[in-house]
Amino acid sequence: MESYNSSFLLNDLPDSIILQIFCKFTMKERLLLRRVCWKWCHLLEDYSLWKSIDLSEDNFPSSKVSNTILERWITSWGKTIQHIDVSDCKWLTDVIIKKVAQNCVDLRSLNIEGCFQVSDAGMNEIARNCTRLKSVNVFLSGVSEEGFERLLQQCRDLDTVKLGSRGNCHRMILSVCGNVKDLKAISIHDVIPFDESEPVVDDISLWKLCTSFPGLTAIDLTWCCFITDDALFALPFCCPGLTSFTVRECHQISDRGVRAVFQICHVNLSTVHLERLYNVTDVLTLVPEDLKPFCNLSYLKVIDTSISDIGIANIAEKSPNLETLVVGEHCFNPYNVHGGFIPSIVETCQKLKRFKLYSGRMQDSYLIAIGENLSFITDLYLGDCRDCTSKGLLPIITRCRWLQMLNIQNCAHVTGDTLVIISQNLRNLRALEILNCRRITTLDVLELKRKLPMCDVRY
Repeated sequence: MESYNSSFLLNDLPDSIILQIFCKFTMKERLLLRRVCWKWCHLLEDYSLWKSIDLSEDNFPSSKVSNTILERWITSWGKTIQHIDVSDCKWLTDVIIKKVAQNCVDLRSLNIEGCFQVSDAGMNEIARNCTRLKSVNVFLSGVSEEGFERLLQQCRDLDTVKLGSRGNCHRMILSVCGNVKDLKAISIHDVIPFDESEPVVDDISLWKLCTSFPGLTAIDLTWCCFITDDALFALPFCCPGLTSFTVRECHQISDRGVRAVFQICHVNLSTVHLERLYNVTDVLTLVPEDLKPFCNLSYLKVIDTSISDIGIANIAEKSPNLETLVVGEHCFNPYNVHGGFIPSIVETCQKLKRFKLYSGRMQDSYLIAIGENLSFITDLYLGDCRDCTSKGLLPIITRCRWLQMLNIQNCAHVTGDTLVIISQNLRNLRALEILNCRRITTLDVLELKRKLPMCDVRY
């Protein structure tokens, strides 16, 4: 019988198909793929692959890129680049921003957060050349309120802005209200001014912002110490379509203001982030029947508030589509959140994919509940497991087979045998943290790495 060779090489595919495959990789991965062969190196120069440059720490080690390298990329692919994220690239200067403005005329998104060497000079060039800009982040950069206003005057189609640091946030908000046509998302990181005569972000600032943009869908208020509950009462009435609500370190905000937003925007809210709000307590959810369901809430983060297990449970049980839940405390001692809400919410929120608990001690009953109800969870940060035994750990390891990240701390019952079971069941694991699990040896970890080479292990 004639035999047929069914082997197949990627290079046998048409170039157009290979390019579509390359589009699925991150920028870091594409740069590495250029080293494979001359054909791939040539294909990876194609303009269609370089619509975005992302050097943010989550996606690329920006320390390995210099002004010279970035300038070469911008010069080569500038015609098609639409999105640039160079956040926290502290080496970035106005010279490169001017190159961006000259080469990337179709730029739609620019993130220079943390680039303190970028000043008004670079931003003026962006304003002159990149008039199609839709999103800009100047937080912790060297851009002043004057440079920011000149940008807004030229880029009137902006719909997403993040501001703060050098420029006065109050004046920046007034510039947004006076120049932007249809704002959709804003992030405000205010600071207390050194000069008492300087205006601050207060209730009037927020009221003017909300009345100017009734279509606002996302708002982030951080360090806005002069905003009170009165401003949050006005927010949902002016912007009823709010989908993302973040309030951090606004110390005059209490249950009244947050509850007002929840009562009106509960249908549309998909993201809620409450952090370091010490006046927000269980009173927010004291009467569960008055707390309306959050049909679309997929992300909930509650850190360093006075909300306890009861309050977390009341919110989560009203959120059947919740996918990410991050709760706990870094500053409070004793803790308000202990994890007692886990058995009740895992039955309601069975779409949960990511769960992190930063306080309290895990118990076997909590782990068993997670293992029995959340078989599709991908990220699990269990924290302090000193009270847990193999009885609780095994259901997690054997049933949650889609886990990609697992954190276990202070657990004496994690041994070499546990790592063997992990290697047999969690084939998709990419990050494993087994901190202070003292029965683990280096040989145990090396054996795990041999079986799961893609898994990054910290112990």
